[in-house]
Amino acid sequence: MALPYAQTAVIIRTVDRPLFLKRALESLAAQRHRDWLAVVVNDGGEPEAVERTVTEAGEALSGHVHLLHIETSKGRKHAANRGVAACDSRFVTLLDDDDSWDPAFLERCVGYLTRYDDARLGGVATQSMRLRERLEDGVPLIEAREPANPDLTSLTLDRFFDENPIQVNSFVYKRSAYDAIGRYDETIPLCGDWDFNLRFIARFDIHVIPEPLANYHFRVGASGAAANSVSGDGRAYFLNMRAAIKNKYIRAHLENGGHSLADYVAAHLLVQGAVNDSPVLRDFEDRVVYRLLLSLKKLPGMQWALKARRAWRK
Repeated sequence: MALPYAQTAVIIRTVDRPLFLKRALESLAAQRHRDWLAVVVNDGGEPEAVERTVTEAGEALSGHVHLLHIETSKGRKHAANRGVAACDSRFVTLLDDDDSWDPAFLERCVGYLTRYDDARLGGVATQSMRLRERLEDGVPLIEAREPANPDLTSLTLDRFFDENPIQVNSFVYKRSAYDAIGRYDETIPLCGDWDFNLRFIARFDIHVIPEPLANYHFRVGASGAAANSVSGDGRAYFLNMRAAIKNKYIRAHLENGGHSLADYVAAHLLVQGAVNDSPVLRDFEDRVVYRLLLSLKKLPGMQWALKARRAWRK
């Protein structure tokens, strides 16, 4: 049986947040680019509530939505992979159920990828807006908005080493690139989009459209279903999972002798100051990192790392 097809697949993962989901769907319905299919992945929530929300979002969604119900949640990355696998498309993007887009977002991103059809170009990202909001009688009210990353004009591999510089809903990529690098890592409960982006930019370029066309909504102090994954009670867990991503690549370096993405990331992280915190790490730096840096000195950016290391050791 043929999978449903559109030029752009929009994967929306949701769990019992009908109010936010309705806003995300309305944002999608307002897109000027119309050749899209929304795969709404209900990740363990109440099916009837999701179906009702899709219906309430309006006629503009008619024929553009494919519902996928997962009875028991296996995590956000599993939901993302299931969504991508449930359809066919040329391009893929993820829209979190509590975020939104400028009406020009898909038009600008898909237009760029279509116009500059370079084999090395795997995707395009836009700048983002941060929208602080609060819930009043169950309705989200925007209190403030500000540019999230106004300095974002281009992306290099090393920019992804310390943190994820792009919002998940600001990134549109080719399905062929997804197939080439592999699925979202389902063993990572949080920050998995950062890990995916690291692997992505190790193989493909990501270009930037320097316009804030993706909206990241957050609610300070919110709890339960209204909370963001990186705020409220989830903030500490987010920071620990971000550290776990770094540990993943450092361990990969220790376990293999090759010069890979893991080597490059490990060198960067260790030189950037982690070695200052512990005598054990200082000894590790003496034994391993300096040797690693020397072996990688021809890679872009490694000369500054050697200079930084020499200055630090003084």
